[in-house]
Amino acid sequence: VKQQRLTEEQLAINSTLEMSRDLISETERNLAEVDALAQNVTEYHAEVDGASQKLTEKTERLSQANRNLVQKADDHALELERQANELEE
Repeated sequence: VKQQRLTEEQLAINSTLEMSRDLISETERNLAEVDALAQNVTEYHAEVDGASQKLTEKTERLSQANRNLVQKADDHALELERQANELEE
């Protein structure tokens, strides 16, 4: 009776060990997937940050160009007004 009970307990322990190994293997696979996802997200964020920086720089250049264009238009309008005044005289 003792021998049979020990054998049954050993079988139960072996079954538990096998389930534990399976769970550990599955957990390791899931962890590898999470690590890969984290790496992809990190790379994506780096790309977005780079694109954002380039967009900011381009916006600043366009803003400066717009200021220059407005200044040139103002200067031209003043010159046209001056010329119109000369014609009136």
